[in-house]
Amino acid sequence: MNGNRGVRTLDFGAAHSVDGVAANADTVWIASGSDDRVLRVDMLTARVVASIPIAAVAQASVASPYTIAIGDGAVWVTDALSDSVSRIDPTLDAVTATIKVGRRPTRLAIGERGVWVLNAGDGTVMRIDPRRNAVVATIPVGADATGIAAGLGGVWVSVGGGPPHATFPSVHGPLSALSSPSCSPVVGGGRGAELLIASDLPRRLADPAPSH
Repeated sequence: MNGNRGVRTLDFGAAHSVDGVAANADTVWIASGSDDRVLRVDMLTARVVASIPIAAVAQASVASPYTIAIGDGAVWVTDALSDSVSRIDPTLDAVTATIKVGRRPTRLAIGERGVWVLNAGDGTVMRIDPRRNAVVATIPVGADATGIAAGLGGVWVSVGGGPPHATFPSVHGPLSALSSPSCSPVVGGGRGAELLIASDLPRRLADPAPSH
C-alpha cells in the first residue's frame, strides 16, 4: 500500500493470494483466488475488515476470483474457474448476484453504460447491464485478447498475436496486364459491382475436327 509515510507492505498469510486489487476513497479490495474470497482492507488501519466468500464450497478453489473493479455502486470480480462474474454489495460485504459469462473471464472494465467482461477462453467481450445483473451483448474479438478498458466513448480491447489479418488476401508476385488489348463486355448480376474478375482464357477449348 502507498501512503503519506511511503510504502507499506501487508502480509495476508499463506491462506490467501493477491490476484486482483481495486481501491476507492478508504478501502482496498483484494481478489484471493486461492481460497475463493475477496478481502476488504481498511486503508486507515491496514487491517482486513471483511473476508467475503465467492463460492459456496468451503476450503476449495472452484471460482478463483481474479480481476476486481469498483463501479455502479458495487464491487465486481471475475471468477475465472466458474465462468462467472460476482457482484458484491459494499454495504453488506456480501455477494448479491452471480452472472454467468463466457469461458475463463480474466479482465473487466466499468464505464460506457455497462460492466464489460473479457473472456479469454473464447475470445469474446460481454456487456453486463448493472441494473438487470444480466449479459445483454456478446462481441467476438478473437483469440489472444489480453486487456480491456472503457472510456472516451468506447470500449478498448488489446489483442496479442501480431497485426490482424487483412480483409482481402494479399497479392504476391509481380502484376502484368492482360495479353489482349480489349476485353469482352462486363457481365454482372444487375447491381453495382464490388469485385471485377478478369481472365485471359484461350480462344479455343479443343482442336477443330479434322476435315475430309
